[in-house]
Amino acid sequence: MDHFSTQTYYARVREMARSQRGQIWLLASVVLAIGLFYALLVMAYLDPLNAFWSTDQGVKLVQTQSLILTKFHTSALVYPGITIDPNRQFMPFRGQYLVQGEQVFGMFPQAFSAVSAPFLFVFGYGGLYIVPVLAACAALFALALLGKRVLPLQWNIALVVAVGLCSPLIFYATNFWEHTTALCLVLFALLFSVYAIDRSQLAMLFAAGLCVGLAVWFRNETALVFPALLLGIWCAAGVVRFWGAIWLGIGGALAIGPLLFFNQTTYGAMLGAHVVVTGAAQRRDWLSWAEFLLVPSSSVFVLFLLFALILLWALSIYSNKLRNDVRLHYGFCLLVAALLLQIAPPSNEDGYTSLLTGCPLLLLCLLPVSARPRMSTIPPAVRLLSVFSVSFILCCWLARLPDGGVQQGPRMLLPAIVPLLLVGMWRARNWLAQHTVPRAVTACLLTLAVVGYASATAQIGGMRQLRMAMNANYQVLDSAAQSQQQVIVTDTWPAPALLAPLIYDGHLVFLVDSGKSLDEFMAALRAKNIHQFYYLGIFDAAIARDSQEWAAVKPVGKRRALAYQLRGQSFIFP
Repeated sequence: MDHFSTQTYYARVREMARSQRGQIWLLASVVLAIGLFYALLVMAYLDPLNAFWSTDQGVKLVQTQSLILTKFHTSALVYPGITIDPNRQFMPFRGQYLVQGEQVFGMFPQAFSAVSAPFLFVFGYGGLYIVPVLAACAALFALALLGKRVLPLQWNIALVVAVGLCSPLIFYATNFWEHTTALCLVLFALLFSVYAIDRSQLAMLFAAGLCVGLAVWFRNETALVFPALLLGIWCAAGVVRFWGAIWLGIGGALAIGPLLFFNQTTYGAMLGAHVVVTGAAQRRDWLSWAEFLLVPSSSVFVLFLLFALILLWALSIYSNKLRNDVRLHYGFCLLVAALLLQIAPPSNEDGYTSLLTGCPLLLLCLLPVSARPRMSTIPPAVRLLSVFSVSFILCCWLARLPDGGVQQGPRMLLPAIVPLLLVGMWRARNWLAQHTVPRAVTACLLTLAVVGYASATAQIGGMRQLRMAMNANYQVLDSAAQSQQQVIVTDTWPAPALLAPLIYDGHLVFLVDSGKSLDEFMAALRAKNIHQFYYLGIFDAAIARDSQEWAAVKPVGKRRALAYQLRGQSFIFP
């Protein structure tokens, strides 16, 4: 009997192991399919790949190419125009660069450029998108492992698909940006933290701290993950054990310490070049930050609808009678639909910037699930992710991070968006599981369909914006490349970043800012026996009026009107 029981027990263990492996393989297959879809978008929809969403990517390309040229010996950028401009008067590295004496550095993370450089060297411009795509897939796999602890397999697959295709992740996975790399590391930190709590192995928090510390190498704001994660662990585990916090801190210190040393020795500032260059220039006050990044408040009606949703959610927690009333569920669905009609572009002037416009699926976090839920009945993973996400957003708000300009959803809040989607999916699953009334189920399914459709539409709009921006930027790049001129001069600092693929490709790009500067530049060209150049600018008329040499300059060909009010034309001078 004992022998039979032992055999039965081990047979069940093997069956469970096979089942667990099967689930993991299935989830990995779903992630792989999404990754292939990302690759297809990059290669077939977003081509040409040497034009980018913004000037940020141009600066990152310059950093990456310079690392390749110097064989990683220095982070300082190579200046190809030094032979014509030995005094660096017309250097194109302005705006998003840090100048220290005769050295100039791009202000963006060197770590991202370093990991991208081998792929650029081997695969060309297509290689720039390998790291973002792979990091996005790794982030989705970490999310799937988190979801596996609280969701049935079907719901977990739905979560991965929703995050992969209906959240801003798709935008940043197909963009030469470091956001998915930082997100991947943060999600693995959350996964290790959940393992540490579930298995009472607080030493695993060392791995979590290491992951967060490495994320800071790619995105400065991920340093705020530390306090948010500690608070999440406290709420999930009931108490932060002293040694758990120590392990988390040791892991983080080991990863961040070398970064601080690198920043101090390279830039003379421990916080890095990005903080030195931008400072507080882009910061908004606390109220406008919340309006811009959390919910568009240009309409009082939007705020009223959001308040009504939160009120219904609160009432459902404290009232059994109301929670079981199907009218609450229909009312919730109608409020969600009305809110989406108000915030969805083009009715919303802020476009896709805020949390709700960038990812309406986050409304699932407000689904009315249960009355007076006890903290102990909520899975630790859900508690940790909920508290972490809200705390991270709060930390970002208190720090008043820069808004980041035009973006697909608030990109600095991406580490909070993805965990919140898991929480929302868990609430949606519980809503359906706890209600057997057909009308309540219908209301839930209708709500899921509405927010899912709105989120998918938002991402499609974001991808269209990305493609239009890349095409516009390529138009600028192509005009300079087709001019057949080795020397390109511009009068606006963003233009060199748009011309980044040409800077180390046999062209010499320079920047002037006045008529006197243009005269001195032309004198420098004469000294090198160069008598022609391509002018790309906005302020050419004003600069020409202040120039003493411009009267002798003769245009060649037809002037091209380009994006961003730029105009391009070749010139020759005696």
